[in-house]
Amino acid sequence: MRISGDEFGLFAYGLANVDESNIQEMWDQINTYVLFGPIETRSGRVPLSISAGVAIYGRDTSDIYELIEYADFAMYNAKKAGKNGLQVFDKSQFIRYKE
Repeated sequence: MRISGDEFGLFAYGLANVDESNIQEMWDQINTYVLFGPIETRSGRVPLSISAGVAIYGRDTSDIYELIEYADFAMYNAKKAGKNGLQVFDKSQFIRYKE
């Protein structure tokens, strides 16, 4: 889903469990099928990159609005860490930020 501007959300449903290996597998698939290389335009090549934040429903929150806020927070942390990376939501980090 498109959230705003260049921000999009991906909702994965029906996973038996979510752990680091599941998250890494999804990230690897995004890198393979979305970030396969630069886009060719009339003006030249445009490189692709993604900064992604992950929040997990049922673990981090059971409120959909908080889930989006948490994923957004993790995404901005990924951008701060150098872009083109993935960050998983950390509630203690979020609480420190809010204080």
